[in-house]
Amino acid sequence: MKANVLHIILAHFRTLKISGRYSRDDIALFVLVPIFFGLAIFINGTQFKADAYSASISVFSIFAALLLNLQVALFNIHL
Repeated sequence: MKANVLHIILAHFRTLKISGRYSRDDIALFVLVPIFFGLAIFINGTQFKADAYSASISVFSIFAALLLNLQVALFNIHL
């Protein structure tokens, strides 16, 4: 069975609504800016070194672990 992430994407777009209307700033920040930078990198043919990929994976892994640790700490405080 393949994973269907459509409901996650739709839920994300529902969070961008303020008073029943989509926030232009949020749409620009979370949709248009990433598309713009992705297209700019693709059109320029920018190549990243293998070290850049390795470093970014390490940084994001540490960041995710710290966020998880914070969530667990806050959950324990709430109890």
